[in-house]
Amino acid sequence: MLLKHAAYIGPDRRLHHDDVRIENTIISHIAPHLSPKHDEEVHDCTGLILIPALADCHVHTPDTLFKGLFNGMPMIEWCNGTPQGRLQKRLFDYLDTHAHTPEFRTLVLYAYVQYVKQGIACIVESGQADDSQTVLHACARQIGLKALVDYYDQYDPAVPTDPTVSIGTHLPEEEDLTPELLQEVQERCSTASPWLMTHCLETDWRLADIQGKFGASTVQVRRKASLLHEKTILFHCIHVTGQDIAAIGEAHATAVCCPISTLRGSEGLMPLQNMLAHNINITIGTDFIEHDIWDSMRCLYTTMSDPAFPTIDRDATVFAMATSNAGAIFKDNGYSGLIRVGASADICCIGHTAELDPLIESPEFSNVLHNVLMQGGKDMVRHLMVNGAFVVYDGMCRTIDEEQVVSEYRDLVARLVVESRV
Repeated sequence: MLLKHAAYIGPDRRLHHDDVRIENTIISHIAPHLSPKHDEEVHDCTGLILIPALADCHVHTPDTLFKGLFNGMPMIEWCNGTPQGRLQKRLFDYLDTHAHTPEFRTLVLYAYVQYVKQGIACIVESGQADDSQTVLHACARQIGLKALVDYYDQYDPAVPTDPTVSIGTHLPEEEDLTPELLQEVQERCSTASPWLMTHCLETDWRLADIQGKFGASTVQVRRKASLLHEKTILFHCIHVTGQDIAAIGEAHATAVCCPISTLRGSEGLMPLQNMLAHNINITIGTDFIEHDIWDSMRCLYTTMSDPAFPTIDRDATVFAMATSNAGAIFKDNGYSGLIRVGASADICCIGHTAELDPLIESPEFSNVLHNVLMQGGKDMVRHLMVNGAFVVYDGMCRTIDEEQVVSEYRDLVARLVVESRV
């Protein structure tokens, strides 16, 4: 495949103008002019800006049923005896009991369509329903997403994987973790070296819980148990101490910042300044219900605009969190979050609309990446390519019948809303 007249953001975060050739899922050549080969598929990229496909490193699917059901309610009060809490519990129970039904598959496929249509090629999937990992795995593969699926205590290194979907396991949440469960995870990881993930110090009550049981933070518990390393993924990390941050950095673990989820849930935000000072690999996650990764990028940029924040290249730092930093997680799936020769052809094409202008690219100054971050969005995504194949083209998902999935989803939601009235 040949992409002609491609304006793309390169590894240097500057705008380049070249032709891009893709062969066997890989970007094989980039040059000012490439002539089409015999029978080669050619796409004219005039009017588009190409960026690396995005990575959302913390999601819980399916969760679209819960929109608006957690408004104003702290996590510790979820599923309580109020009408709102009873409705939450009813829908959680519904997902658990329908995890292997066609209805559940519809819910997952609908959510995955929303991801790819905003330019997301990679997800770290923590799931929403009990024992739903195999369904999530299959749906990610069907849509064409690159995914790391959390298999929790069902992790088995013998589970078949493929070039796009990997599997990992989970350290139980602070309120559930016991010495016995900690030992189970250690034994589970002793026969292989799986990706290991957990929600980490997301709330003050979880911090108090883990300290009450272990006399240490989640980070220190993992470090002592030899479960903190380069294949460890820590979601949130809001209530981490300086000692915790140093330990995460020394272990070369990855931390996932979910700004929209935690700020709207009144939990706070990861201490980005100290985390970045320790060269921790930070990625972006959208977490639960709110899955606009463009909104998350802008939120992080705004957070870094605080005068107390050290002077850094905010555009490049935030963009890396949503792209190349995730390459550490998805390297086995070929994703690097970069457009360069030898990289997997995971590319998001956004329309060069008037909202992005003026775009200035000169040796002395560039505003292109800034304008893409600040003015870009899911509505501008025209195409998404994963492994050199179009998953989204002209704004529509090509790997499934999107219209049928949306119709089935709306029928299902309409029925559940009637049944769930309190």
